[in-house]
Amino acid sequence: NFTVAIHGTYTVADIEDMEIKILHGLSWRMCPPTSLQVGYQVLSLLLVKLENRTLERGTWEFLRDEVAFQTESAVRDYYFTTQRPSTTAIAAIMNAIEQVNQVDYEHLTTILLCIMEEFAFDSSRKLLEAREHLQCIVNENEENDSDTVSVTTRVSSLRSHSTISNGSSEGSCLTMY
Repeated sequence: NFTVAIHGTYTVADIEDMEIKILHGLSWRMCPPTSLQVGYQVLSLLLVKLENRTLERGTWEFLRDEVAFQTESAVRDYYFTTQRPSTTAIAAIMNAIEQVNQVDYEHLTTILLCIMEEFAFDSSRKLLEAREHLQCIVNENEENDSDTVSVTTRVSSLRSHSTISNGSSEGSCLTMY
C-alpha cells in the first residue's frame, strides 16, 4: 500500500485527487494507441466493409505488411511525433492502397473514404500532407537500403509494376525537409 510507504504524509483521498489532476492534465492520454495499432484497426474495418468483394491474392497480406513498414518508418521522423497516430496510420494506408491493382485500388479507396467520413480523423489536407511526407521517407529509405535485400525491395518491385502513380515527385520530397 502506497499510503503506508509514505508514512501517512498523504491520505488515500489526497493521492486519488492528485491522480485525477494528473490524468486531466494529460487529457487522459496515458497510453494512446500506436499508429500501427490504429492502422490495423482501420484495415479491419476495411476488411469488414469489403463484404463479399474479393481482393487479388496476396493483396491483404501486402497491405498489412506495407502499413507496418510505413508506420515503423514514420517513428524515425520527428514530423510524425507531432501528428496523431491515426493521421500516420491513414497516411500509411493511403500509400499502401496506391500500390495495389486498379480494381482493388478502387474498392479500397471508396471504402477508406467512407471510413474517414465516419470517424473524427484529421482534415483531408493534413492527411494528404502526412501521406506525402511518409512517402518521401519510404522513398528515401529505399534509396539508402538499395544494396540490401529486404521488404523495401519487394515494395519497389510492386511500385514499378503499379499502374497507379503515387502523386509525388522527387522534387516535392525535397521541399518537405
